This record gives sequence, C-alpha cells and structure tokens, in this order.
Amino acid sequence: MIASPEGPRQLCTADGHDCTVQPYKTLTEDVEPELAVIEVLPAQKALAIQDRLIAIVLEGGGITDVANAIAEVLLGDVHILDTRQRIMHVPGTGSGSSAAADVLIDMIRSGDRSGHSRPLPPDGYLAPIIAGNELLGALVLVGSALGEAVCWALERAAVVLALLLRNERTVTEAEHRIHGEIFDDLFTPRQGDFDGLRRRAALAGLYLDEAQTILVTDCRDRARRRQLSDAATRLARQHGGLAGEHVGTVVVVVPTRQVPAVVAAHVAARLTESVGRPVTVGASVANPEPAAFADAYRDANRCLNALLVLERDGQGATLESLGVYGLLFTQTPLGDLSRFIKQTIGPVLNRDSERSGELLRTLATYFACDGHLARTAATLHVHVNTLYQRIDRIGSLLGADWRNGDQALQIHLAIKLQSISPKLWLASPDV
Repeated sequence: MIASPEGPRQLCTADGHDCTVQPYKTLTEDVEPELAVIEVLPAQKALAIQDRLIAIVLEGGGITDVANAIAEVLLGDVHILDTRQRIMHVPGTGSGSSAAADVLIDMIRSGDRSGHSRPLPPDGYLAPIIAGNELLGALVLVGSALGEAVCWALERAAVVLALLLRNERTVTEAEHRIHGEIFDDLFTPRQGDFDGLRRRAALAGLYLDEAQTILVTDCRDRARRRQLSDAATRLARQHGGLAGEHVGTVVVVVPTRQVPAVVAAHVAARLTESVGRPVTVGASVANPEPAAFADAYRDANRCLNALLVLERDGQGATLESLGVYGLLFTQTPLGDLSRFIKQTIGPVLNRDSERSGELLRTLATYFACDGHLARTAATLHVHVNTLYQRIDRIGSLLGADWRNGDQALQIHLAIKLQSISPKLWLASPDV
C-alpha cells in the first residue's frame, strides 16, 4: 500500500482515467476496516485484484469463484449478465439487474467496446466483459461502499472474466468437435470398429454398453444456434451424457433412466428456458448394439420433423407418443405414404401446380377451422363467395362427398402427411 503525506495528487493515464493518490489511513486509525480500502490508490488496488482473480482462474476456478472473490473484495453484490441480459451468477441479492440490462442493451446497440465502466444509479457500477471486439456480457457491482474507487478494479475484473469465458467457449467448441466425430461414426450406418468407437465414447463420458436415449433438437431461430449447443452441453453433463452436432442438428445422448417421451419433454422445457426460444425435441432409444444407434437417430429425427410440421414447437416426444402419426412413420414404408398422398389429394396438388392455385391451402385451412366456412374465409382473408367457388372446385376434383365420413378423414390425414413429407423424406436415410 502507498501512503501520501502530502495529500491528493492529480494523475491521469493516457486514456483519461483518474489515478489520484488519496491520503492513506492505516487500519489502526479511527475508521471502519472495510472503508480503509477506499484510501488505496485505485490503480494499484485494481491490479492487485486482477492478480488475485488470475490466480483463482489458474487454480481451476470458474465464474462462481471469480464472482465471489469480486464481491468479497469490493464489498458489494455481484452479478454477471450475458449479452441476452440473462443473469449467469448472482451471489448477492440480485438487485439492480434491470438497470444493468438497460445499460447492456445500450452497449450492444451503440457498438461501444471501450471497456469503460458505467454508473448504475443509485449505488451500482457496470463494466462490460469484452474479448477482442466481442461483447460477452457485463459485470455488475451493486451496493458497494467504495464509490467510484471500484471502477478501475471492476474493469480489471471484467478482463479476467473475458479470458475465462473465452477459454470456456474454446473448450466447449473443442468438445463439440470431438463429440461430433463420435456422433458421425455412431449415427451413420456402416461397418466399422464398434469396439474402438465404444472406447472413444467412454473416454468422452458416453458408455455404449447400456441403452441410451437419443434426443435430436431444433430451434427455428438460427441465431440461437450457439446458445442451443451450449445449453445442450450443460444439460448433457448434468445427466451423465454427451451433446454435440451431427449433420446440422444438435444432439443430446443420455443414459436411458426414464420413459423416453418424458425425457424428451423435460429436455425441451429445459432447453427452451435456457435459449429463450422454443426448442423442439424428438427422442428414441438405442439399445447397446452397433446398428441400433443409427436407427434411433433416424427415428428421433423423424419425430422432430413431425413435431415441427405439426406446429408443436417447444415440445418433446417420441414417434410412439405421437399416436397415429408415429404409427404411420414407424410401421409404413415412406413410399406407401407417398402413394397414399397422391391417390387421396393428387388431383388438388396437380391443379395447384399447374395454375399456382390455393386449393391445398384452402383444404388445410378448412379442416383446421373444423369445417366452419365463415372462419375459414376469414383465416384465408378471402370473401366467402370466393371460398364457395374453391369448395366447388375441390368437389369437382375429389368427389362430392369429400367433406363426409371416411373420405374427409383420409383427406385430412393426407394433407397432414403432405405437409410433413418434404422434411420427413429428406431426413430419412433409407429413402
């Protein structure tokens, strides 16, 4: 520590930081011990804190350890936000996060990458966590008695957090690559050294000598792909499994401990909460046999695509839990389903193709509105007379009884299959 018997001296760095040396008071004087820290030269205190935090990281500490150390030294509540204003760590009360989120949003919109801290009235400060030119989040201190003296220290602590977060990302990306290679070999049906694959998977924490639940995930918001991948990795670790990417999908593999449909629903809910957008999950179980994993991935992917087309975003299921749709997809060859579609609604498809028509959409909307004509017209944004003309045209193509009994059921089913088929067919390696 440095004492200055001559009183304050005004010092500034090249970037304008105030490095004023304040008169130092020893702890033996009549001051509160925690307030004596105020008198320490801010730059020196900041560097000392940075050294301490770096030592914590080098010893294997994580975000929680670093945040707790910051809170202890700077005498306040610390929270760490990611760029989506979600709180990653809150050892204190968590107060002030709303104001911090507003400042962070402003930094994102303005492109501010200066690294300088900002005040958060009435008693808080925010330092951006920046690696290179990338904003990773923000470090927030609330309720400290140290006032502006914490700014430098907070900025240095944010630098340490940036290194820690960047390192975590690098490790995660390396794990994803390794897991992706394992998944490529596991889910691709081919002859190979399964015993060698089993050993590689075991080193990564996946044991192929027991049944595993394969969960294929999807989020329509492609901008959330990294968040989905990171959240899937954390979730897989918590359940003793593995997560990675395979042919453009984020896959989670966990030991089979519960009913797969229940696991799928749980994973969908957890990932949706983490990502902030609906995450849909298709699941299937693979027994400990070489060919079973490729089959399970195929079925889980079929289930996922069916859920998406059925507009059940944010849900999790298995083909079995999808009822009649699952039964069709598992028990009926895809070629037979394609022929069923053509035989049932083929004339409508051909008419739309030849004349860029709206008959198939009209049919789908009619069934979605339970046959209610006024509601169907409103949904299609057409006059009811236009709807009647389309209904008559559909009747001339499919027969006068197309709205009645078994024929209506078959047409409705064919429409659903037609909407599913483009994705489902492409997702099936055996077609």
